[in-house]
Amino acid sequence: ELVEVSSAMKLPSDIPPGCLGENLIVSGIPKFTQLPTGTMLFFRKGDQQKRTAVLVVWKENMPCQWPGKAIQGRFPAIPGLERAFPKCAIGKRGVVGFVFSSGNICPGDIVIAMVPRQRIYNPEIT
Repeated sequence: ELVEVSSAMKLPSDIPPGCLGENLIVSGIPKFTQLPTGTMLFFRKGDQQKRTAVLVVWKENMPCQWPGKAIQGRFPAIPGLERAFPKCAIGKRGVVGFVFSSGNICPGDIVIAMVPRQRIYNPEIT
C-alpha cells in the first residue's frame, strides 16, 4: 500500500521508513489497511514455530499531515507533499492495534492474519 501512496504522490522512490511514525512495516497481506477490527496477526520465525507474538487490529490508521511533513522533509524539492499525503493515503495508511501476546518480532518473520467472521450489525434483524 505504501508503494501505491508513493506513486500517487509522484515520489521518485518509496516513502522512507520512519516517516509515518510506524512501529512495524508488514508486507504480503493484500489490502492490509482494510483488515477488520479483531483480526489477529500471528508472527513467527518459520513454519515449525507456532508463534513469537500476536497483535490484534483495532482500527484503520487514518492519514494526517504529520507524516506529510516528514515526507516533505525527505523530498524538499517536491512542493506540496505535506498536503498531498492525507488524500493519497486514504485507506492505505495501515492499522493501529494492541498486543495480545508479547514476543519478539524480527525482520523477515512470517505473518499470518486470522480474520474473524464478519457480521453486519443491524438491531432490527433477529
